[in-house]
Amino acid sequence: MSLMLELLPVSTHVALMPASIARPAALRGELTILPLQVDDLLSETRCFWRGDDPTLALFRACLARAADQPRFSG
Repeated sequence: MSLMLELLPVSTHVALMPASIARPAALRGELTILPLQVDDLLSETRCFWRGDDPTLALFRACLARAADQPRFSG
């Protein structure tokens, strides 16, 4: 989230984040909250990467490990 908050003011990207994080940044004028309905939007997650990325093996191992963990329900 910290990286996303740093990149948004200097880029042309859209990001999803918890309202509890977006609101203070919006009040500081660092971003604009769009009136989008995002319920159930994140029911599926996809990741994309370059095949020659040297950190790819570690990233994929972390994803596999996270997939084996019980889902957070809080």
